[in-house]
Amino acid sequence: MNRISGTKTDALSVSTWRDKIAKRASASLDEVNALLARTGIRPSPLPATPSRLTIQRIEFTGCKVDTQPPARDGAFHFLWDDLSSGPWVMMTDGNLKGKSSVIEIIKWMLRGHPSSILRDDIKKWLQHVSLDFRLGEKHLKVEIDLDDGKLQGRLIQPMENMQEDLVLANFFTPNEFQETMSSFFMKELDLEVIQAFREGSEEPATHDWQALSGALFIGTDYKALLGEVVVDGLAGSLLRMYLGLPWISTLSMAKANLKVAEREQARQSTHFAEEQRRSRARLEQIDKELEGKRKRLQRIQSDKEVRNKHRESIAGKTHIANQLRELGTQRAELAVSLDEASLAYNADRRELLRFQEGEAAYAVFRALDPEMCPRCEGHIGEERRQREKDTNGCSVCGEQISMQTDDPEERSQILQAQVEASRKAHDRGKAALQELEDRLKELQFEEAAIDLECDRLGRILDDGFDEYHDLRAEIRMLEKEQQTIVIYSEGSGQQLAPGRAILQAVVKETESQVEGLKVELLNSVSQEIVRLAQEFGMTAITSATLRGNASLEVITNGEKTTYSKLTGGEQLRLKVATVLAILKVSEKKGVGRHPGLLFIDSPKNHQMIDGDFKHLLSGLRSAVETLPHLQVFVASTYSEILKQWIGEEEKRIRHAVGEGYLW
Repeated sequence: MNRISGTKTDALSVSTWRDKIAKRASASLDEVNALLARTGIRPSPLPATPSRLTIQRIEFTGCKVDTQPPARDGAFHFLWDDLSSGPWVMMTDGNLKGKSSVIEIIKWMLRGHPSSILRDDIKKWLQHVSLDFRLGEKHLKVEIDLDDGKLQGRLIQPMENMQEDLVLANFFTPNEFQETMSSFFMKELDLEVIQAFREGSEEPATHDWQALSGALFIGTDYKALLGEVVVDGLAGSLLRMYLGLPWISTLSMAKANLKVAEREQARQSTHFAEEQRRSRARLEQIDKELEGKRKRLQRIQSDKEVRNKHRESIAGKTHIANQLRELGTQRAELAVSLDEASLAYNADRRELLRFQEGEAAYAVFRALDPEMCPRCEGHIGEERRQREKDTNGCSVCGEQISMQTDDPEERSQILQAQVEASRKAHDRGKAALQELEDRLKELQFEEAAIDLECDRLGRILDDGFDEYHDLRAEIRMLEKEQQTIVIYSEGSGQQLAPGRAILQAVVKETESQVEGLKVELLNSVSQEIVRLAQEFGMTAITSATLRGNASLEVITNGEKTTYSKLTGGEQLRLKVATVLAILKVSEKKGVGRHPGLLFIDSPKNHQMIDGDFKHLLSGLRSAVETLPHLQVFVASTYSEILKQWIGEEEKRIRHAVGEGYLW
């Protein structure tokens, strides 16, 4: 197998490493060498060599109670042995038939702690569980007995040439079980505890095997590219850990010794540390007191502010009173004008009406042509009718008949125009008066509000400002004390001990060595992810960039996107591709810490079409063939594609037919 980088790069890193540390720490090379020898810190430019983990046998027994149909209560015994590397399948014809719980029980045995996915009723049914596995060249077994919620068990190493197995650990509580498995795998896989500082927490969050083992399991939540959770940047930590970067053991030992040096210096400076603690505590207390007093002060107005506001309120009240008087005068004038406009409007309307009525009467009487006198009923002869036509004298009474001289139509139009003009004048006056009255009401409301504010401010002025001035004085005293403590703390700081300064330089320089080589590994893994993604049927992906924080950018159909924006089925395939890419790069370059065990639960849950599912399984088969140490367990509902994937090796599939359960 090829090692990452070449001899020249490694030699250069080792030969310059000590000199760079001396330069960083402003120390001599002799001082650096002496400290490295005393602490046992050695350069480790070679990457970590992976240890392979293979499940060989899983067995559990117990008794089901209070199950729901079609399940039945009663004793059960599940045994799956003669397991080895390669593909393995758990398949049922329906959901909730036990396939996922088998994975969860295996996970429990490996971690020493059950996940939240494993149902409580299943845990109550179990009475005995054992798991045989091989780690590197070692054959190991973990087993537990459960009795009414109580747990006890042991981790053993069966010895072929000995009568008794080698007991590596006994445990009698769930916590001891978890600690045992975590300590064992962290040591055997050369893993290190991950610490992350969370906002608002003084103590770092610690992640050990419980979190690191997440890289072995792919469930139905694909938020994290690697592992099971996205908090604390854990995916990025898992990536760096399982890449098996060189210098990791050097960095780990340097950090451990730096912590020892820091504790030693703290013990030698008890008085200083206590003073610092007291100062910090007092500063925190002052901060809290200042925050509370400043908030109270913000709620209390100063005498100057109140007096200014009181004067402004009085001035505003006077201004409004003047406006009200002025508007009142205007209102009276507008009312008079409106009355005059109303009178003119009504007079014009009456004149128009009289004209229209006169014209109508004139037309009626002029049309009359009587044949006898309306009083005596004497007959009007033809002679009198002719005289009326000739002289315009009435044929009845003889009086002259008046003739209309003015044009009635023209007169009517003049009168109507006069009515319209007086109406508009009336409407304008009415609207102006209404607008003025609305403004008067607004000013009256404003005047009432200012009256209330003046009364309130007046009461505050009467009460005095003792609380305000007292708070101001207390805040000034606290600020002065705060400043004094800060100046004292900064002026009395300790100098770093020579050993501690060198250890800090070792950590920083070693981290720079890790960073330089990490880029090469990430590039290799990124290229392999693209190849695997295309093999999984994601042919639109032409490029991928995996970063140290486990974020993944891909170019698909010519567009850049990220892992988080892809569909569930695409995320699943990229999660699988990432794990396999790490393993393939590990195999090629001889690096890495991933043990080569992978569980994939319900890959078709995100409605993956058969074509994509077939591509995924084909890629997994190809990976199994090129990575002989790889062991893959797939749990799914029935699929003919899965049966074809396993082929003729029927022992590699556990199938619960029809309404049956796996256990």
